[in-house]
Amino acid sequence: METKRETIFSRALSAGDKVQLKELSSALDCTVDLGVALLEADFATGGNELDLPPILFLKNLISNIDGISVLVENSIMEPCNVLLRTLLENFFSLEYLLEDKAGSGQRSRDFMVWDFVERRKWVKKGDVNSPEHGRLAKKFKQDKRLYDSPVMSFPMADKICERIDKGLNGETYRETWLEYERTRKIKRKTPAWYSLSNGPGSLEELAAKVGYPALYEILYRGFSSSSHGNNIVPGKISFPDGPQVNLEPLRDKTLAASTVNHCLQISNLAFRTYLKKRVPFMEKNYEEWVAYAYPYSTQLNNEVREMVKKDDQWLLDKMELNKRPPIIM
Repeated sequence: METKRETIFSRALSAGDKVQLKELSSALDCTVDLGVALLEADFATGGNELDLPPILFLKNLISNIDGISVLVENSIMEPCNVLLRTLLENFFSLEYLLEDKAGSGQRSRDFMVWDFVERRKWVKKGDVNSPEHGRLAKKFKQDKRLYDSPVMSFPMADKICERIDKGLNGETYRETWLEYERTRKIKRKTPAWYSLSNGPGSLEELAAKVGYPALYEILYRGFSSSSHGNNIVPGKISFPDGPQVNLEPLRDKTLAASTVNHCLQISNLAFRTYLKKRVPFMEKNYEEWVAYAYPYSTQLNNEVREMVKKDDQWLLDKMELNKRPPIIM
């Protein structure tokens, strides 16, 4: 039993698996390289602070792909779903930004104001003279781990908040700050940045607004269980001998192909819009990436179809298992 248990929870990969996973990871590395090239080209053109949000959203997008690349190479697949969910949300936001003056219009102001407010909220928790710090102190006392730890504090909290307030009330952001307050009162809660200026009221509405309602429904919702820590059954057990339940290895490359394919598809959508709106002179770089990624993605699509068939069989096995009490090995 101990030998089998060590095998089940082994993190070792076969030589063949390592080669395949390295190839998949390399496809994402090339994708990150193109993203970096687009970023560098855009940043080099100059601009003002309203040009920062689209640049930073793209940076965050390729950063998540970079993280997924590392996980794929090591066959750590479940955490990839969390990053894919973040990747999708990032993509929807970037698309929405780029619709407005190539990402440097009012929606950029909306994001900047929202970001100022969120940072101010965090800093106020560390201001020892603020009500927010007092509420945090009570939570520390109620916490089973931190009850006897020093409460978080920021010595320069008041100075930082003064600078943020000055920015919010300055000429650039004053009207948007008033719009933030108006939206907050209407919604009676902290609004999302994209909800300002009569924008979408939820991420689902945002996805629909930029033209991807099905992508939200199928992928974003599909990845949510992993993000909430509840995706503990699918792909974690198998029934090779009827009612017997076997635990699958910690490192399983089954989802590697679909994960990489999702990254390539979402990246292509993001790059295509970014290229058109902000760096059209980088078209050659994009075309070179497409020439590499498109046939690779087609191959992965075929592999994913086969995986779906296996998933369907897994569901049938599970339904059959429900009719009989499992024997845990």
